[in-house]
Amino acid sequence: MSARASVVRGACILTVCLLVAGASPWAPRNAPPAWFWGCWRVKRLIPVTDISGLSPAQVKALIGERLFFGRACACSGRTLIRSPRYSVRVLSNREFFAGYYIPLTQIGVHSRTVTEVQVALPPNLSDLDFPGSDVYLRARDIVIAVEGDFFEAQKTTSGAHGCACGERP
Repeated sequence: MSARASVVRGACILTVCLLVAGASPWAPRNAPPAWFWGCWRVKRLIPVTDISGLSPAQVKALIGERLFFGRACACSGRTLIRSPRYSVRVLSNREFFAGYYIPLTQIGVHSRTVTEVQVALPPNLSDLDFPGSDVYLRARDIVIAVEGDFFEAQKTTSGAHGCACGERP
């Protein structure tokens, strides 16, 4: 087999693997889908069969928290990130399990893949400072991961108090 044929064969194999995994090799996803942008409110803790990383007081404080994701800024609680960088990738159930040791079904995702959106945090911030830095998209809402705990967040009116970057101190 010639070197060129070997390269073409490798590219074809990669394409098939990506398509089977649910990713498109021709359209890299470097931006979240349009419905992701806007204001979200943390509604509840999703119980999983893993050890919690947050105290009950921290969980209670996150419930009701507003998260705003925009192209010019991202806000979570009292933390504001100007010109945020987002990364988007599709994770298989196996890849998600490798990171959290739970299957996707435990966070309410009943497909073989989940879209992960990450907000690149400055070095001085953690996911406790900016809940919403690790987001998983479901059919109608999002799930955020904070210290190994998972929270459901639902879209809220963008005009609601706490849903604009200018309102942060």
